[in-house]
Amino acid sequence: MPMPESSVQIRKAEMRDAPAIKTCICGLTAETCDEPADPDLVLAGVKAVLKDAHKGFYLLAESKNPPGLAGLLRVSFAWDDRRNRNFWWLAGAWVDPAWRGRKVFSSLFRHLADLARFHKDVAGIRLQLGGHRRDLAPLLAALGLQKTPDELWEIPF
Repeated sequence: MPMPESSVQIRKAEMRDAPAIKTCICGLTAETCDEPADPDLVLAGVKAVLKDAHKGFYLLAESKNPPGLAGLLRVSFAWDDRRNRNFWWLAGAWVDPAWRGRKVFSSLFRHLADLARFHKDVAGIRLQLGGHRRDLAPLLAALGLQKTPDELWEIPF
């Protein structure tokens, strides 16, 4: 029997979240890469993002029951001179295996899109699917992203 959908709270990550984010990224790396991530290097990279808003930010999906991190998104920026605004790049996403299929990614993405629309200097959200994640195309389309001729997915504003 599938687990029911559960609500999660979405918020921007803070420095106190760095160890949990590191654990998620190391888990994601173990799932998708041939070699493991160096936890110390990952933690330093996470802290670098959390210290410098120009590098990007993390959105976290937290659950109260059971307590913990259900998922996260990492966002970075790419300046578009034709639009004189940034695109927010969805640079990474992770959902805890126990939370998969419970709309955690959709909740995170919708929150991200709401934030992006609020900021007038954002031209849209973009991401690129790796070959191992082409199965996400229907979900991205359902969230309003469109495939570009360059094999990117985007929501332009």
